[in-house]
Amino acid sequence: MKGIHNKAFLIAQENYFLTGKEIYLNEIYNLVYDLAQRYIINYGKNKKVYIYDVEEKAHDVASTIIERKFIRRVGKPIDKLTSYIYKDCLHEIVKEANYERIMNGSTEILL
Repeated sequence: MKGIHNKAFLIAQENYFLTGKEIYLNEIYNLVYDLAQRYIINYGKNKKVYIYDVEEKAHDVASTIIERKFIRRVGKPIDKLTSYIYKDCLHEIVKEANYERIMNGSTEILL
C-alpha cells in the first residue's frame, strides 16, 4: 500500500496539467483528502489526544493545496504528496489548538 498515494497523485497531477480537465482535479482532491485524514488521525493517536473534526480538517488541507498548487499554481508541481501535505496537516491541527486555548483558557498545546 505504501507509495500508492504518491504514484496516483503524480499521474493525476500530470493529467490535470496536460488537459486541465476537472475530473483529474477531483481525483487529486480525493487523494489529498484521504492522506490528510490519515495523517491527522495518526497524529492524534501518536500524541494520545483526541482531535475534533478530522474530516473537516482534512477537507481544509485538500482545499488549501488545490487552491495553492492548481488554481493559483504557486511554485513548482508537487513531487511527493506524502511529504508535501505534512506541514498543512500540522497547521490545521495547531490552528484549532490555538483557538481552543484562547477560547477555553487552556495552556496545553498538542505539539
